Amino acid sequence: MTSRDYLNVRSAPSTSADRVGLLSPGDSVKSTGRLSDGFQEIVFKGAARWTSAASLRAVPAAETSASAPATASPDTASKTDATPSATPKAATSATPKATTSATPKVVASKAQSVAKTAAKSATTSTATKTVYTSTAVNLRSGAGTNYRTYGTLAKGATLTTRGTATNGWTPVTYNGRAGWVSTQYLTTTKPATSTGSGTSSGSSSWASLTAGGSSGLSGLRPNAVGIVNRVLTAFPQIKTIYGVRSDSIDDHPSGHAVDLMLPRGTADSALGQQIANYFRAHASELHVQYIMWNKHIWNISRDSEGWRVVADRGSATANHMDHVHITTVWD
Repeated sequence: MTSRDYLNVRSAPSTSADRVGLLSPGDSVKSTGRLSDGFQEIVFKGAARWTSAASLRAVPAAETSASAPATASPDTASKTDATPSATPKAATSATPKATTSATPKVVASKAQSVAKTAAKSATTSTATKTVYTSTAVNLRSGAGTNYRTYGTLAKGATLTTRGTATNGWTPVTYNGRAGWVSTQYLTTTKPATSTGSGTSSGSSSWASLTAGGSSGLSGLRPNAVGIVNRVLTAFPQIKTIYGVRSDSIDDHPSGHAVDLMLPRGTADSALGQQIANYFRAHASELHVQYIMWNKHIWNISRDSEGWRVVADRGSATANHMDHVHITTVWD
């Protein structure tokens, strides 16, 4: 089987299970045949692991076996028709080449050129155009709700289409990220949007964060910058914030997430809860997508469920006990 996209490899069939690796698009893996809750068991680095079944593709026999029986195809049929091997060479050699092959070859060449030009023109006219999101909508790795969500795009996000829609889903590019968006939430007219606080506040305030050991702030997207600005005014005791960094999940690398580090770590749990509650209460205003704090997660799209428990990840940092993680709507 091959991976359709970047896929997390987990120790068990659950999104809360530990991530033990990452598959890149086109990576080949061996399936054990076991399925559980939408996960496929695979052999990864010699051990039985789990990954999303929907994002794996079974490799056709034609791609894996060179001994597959030969079948007729448009290419082979065309060549057979163009080369009448039953005609003896003696019967064709008497006919001058100039009268039997030169003209047809020129005509065919011109016809192929015209066809290629028309096809290229048609592709170019429909392949790319600028569109906008008419509301907050998920950017997914494939054409369907069963595919991985990269992030939630804000209303008015600017996208470039990569081709025609498939089953109600349009292939797009957003800030260099190729993905799919439900076509019904796209428009060619940019909708009016509220202006956010996506510019840094006083340089001295941001300088204090740098002095406190913060990193990855210069690459933050406007919505994440708005979170930092609000922290500076509402919670000045926070001196260290981590923004853009490498990770298997797109939130931090794309500049849409920040980690608000508590001054005394786990000893500041009361402050952490206060911060988490504050940004939940102001989620719509500040374009918050979800918050992780103290082994719990809250998502604006599942607000009615409140704080949901997250499986133990081991350390205080991995369990978000010494910091509050905030991911914003993608802008």
